[in-house]
This record gives sequence, C-alpha cells and structure tokens, in this order.
Amino acid sequence: MKSSSAFQQVTRAPHPEDKTISAIHCENEARWQGELVVLKHEGDAVAAFIPLPGDYLENAGHYIRSFHWRKLREPGWVLVVFTSTHRGNGSLWVFEIKDGRLRTLMNTKAVADNDECWFDHGQLQIEQLDGDISRPVALRLHGTEHRVNEFGQKSERKVDEHWVWNGKLRVFTRQAEKEPRK
Repeated sequence: MKSSSAFQQVTRAPHPEDKTISAIHCENEARWQGELVVLKHEGDAVAAFIPLPGDYLENAGHYIRSFHWRKLREPGWVLVVFTSTHRGNGSLWVFEIKDGRLRTLMNTKAVADNDECWFDHGQLQIEQLDGDISRPVALRLHGTEHRVNEFGQKSERKVDEHWVWNGKLRVFTRQAEKEPRK
C-alpha cells in the first residue's frame, strides 16, 4: 500500500462500537480507482490489517462509490460497500468481521451509471426491513433501471429485490421474484 500522501483522498469510516476498527477508502484517482482497507489500530498506529475476502478481491469494482457501517439485528454490525468499474457498473457487498477476517454476507449487481444503463442515483437504494422480531432480518434493494438500446430506444423497469438472512449459513439469500423479469 502507498503512503497516505500518495492518495488523492482518504475517507475513513470508524466502526461505531469498536473504536479500534476502521474501514478506509484510499482513492488513487478521483472517481476512477481506489483501495478499500479495513484495519485495527491503536491510536494512529496500525495494529493489523483485516483481510478482505477472496471473492471481493477477484470480483469487486476498482472504485468505491460509498461505504458505511450498519447495524442489523442479525448478524450485528456489517460493512456495506458499493463498488464500481470504469464503465459505471458495479456491485453491493455486505461484510461481517468474523474470526479476524471480513466475510461476505451478500453480493449482487447494484450499480449502473453509464450511457446505456443506469439506476436512479447511480445505484440501488438499500433498505432494512427489520420491524418484526419474529421474522428474519431482510434487506430490500430497489430503484428504477433505465436502458437505451442500440437503436436509441429508452426503457425502464422497477427493481425490487428482497434478501433474507439465513442464520444457519450466515448469509443473505435472494428471494424469488413474484413476477418474472422482462
């Protein structure tokens, strides 16, 4: 990793409960490329890097659009990360810290922001559906996808995905859609 002075911008999201953990986005090129790191620290000194999952390292976009910590009833505090590629396409990743490592709980396409396809606000909105304690934790991804085909014709469709927490597997699983996608 480069020294912090080599980055255009460094954005830090401290863990809300464990003040020794921070997620950090080190931007190499504005809105083009950056690195996500999660680390344990003692004051200003780095004590250890928390390894990112292999699936994230292989499949994530090379730019972090946004990231934040969110508390869910289960599994607890998670790191929510939206990534993007140079073409404006990307994914949503949800991680937990387990046994000193980040573990992927959810990954799906959730970013589209280019001339052929885009979501409102560039990415799907994530909403926690956690009102009834008798039900498992659920996340909803929603928005409108706009497309322009090779003939310049525009179309749009509503996206409304529901993901439910599977406590046995410790992952979110996507629920079947009520109506087939067009």
